[in-house]
Amino acid sequence: KEIVITLIFSSFYTLFSTQCVASVSTTNTPSRFTVLYPLPQQSRISLAILSRLSQMHYNKTPINDSLSNQLFEGYINELDPSKSYFTQEDINELSAYRYRFDEALRAGNLQPAFTIFNRYNNRLVERLDYFNRTIKSGLAHVNLDDDERLVIDRKDVEWPKDIKAAQQLWYQQLENNILDLPPQTTQAVSDG
Repeated sequence: KEIVITLIFSSFYTLFSTQCVASVSTTNTPSRFTVLYPLPQQSRISLAILSRLSQMHYNKTPINDSLSNQLFEGYINELDPSKSYFTQEDINELSAYRYRFDEALRAGNLQPAFTIFNRYNNRLVERLDYFNRTIKSGLAHVNLDDDERLVIDRKDVEWPKDIKAAQQLWYQQLENNILDLPPQTTQAVSDG
């Protein structure tokens, strides 16, 4: 079963790799990213892979809700293993697809996977914009004197509740990255 899930993930990444480009702005306005949609040939390739897996693989893994749940969990965790991009609100909304991957894949419908990826891509661009704005305002404004704790290995923590909580996490991650910079680099960035 693990091999089947791995092969399906590999197929998703291969299908996305031909389209995945986020445009990051250097202006003060929020960046925009390219919303990706499945191409007809990607749906055909997906159907062919699924057919081969269900008919020719020695394991004959059933394509059902159990596999769908595993695909959903695995896909979310592959995209955001550090739980730094998706929010709990995102996960709650995207969970509508948790038990629908199997039906969607059998129909050649890749839209659920693209919807999840587009949300991830949007959060990635939001995070880059947040870092860009914070750094442009000068690192002197970043308070490094707070007694805070940052969980680095976040696989066992909850998702940030909402975008505000995600931004608090991003700020802590930025503080941590600043603390890791050599002093001369920090000074150069602070000076402009």
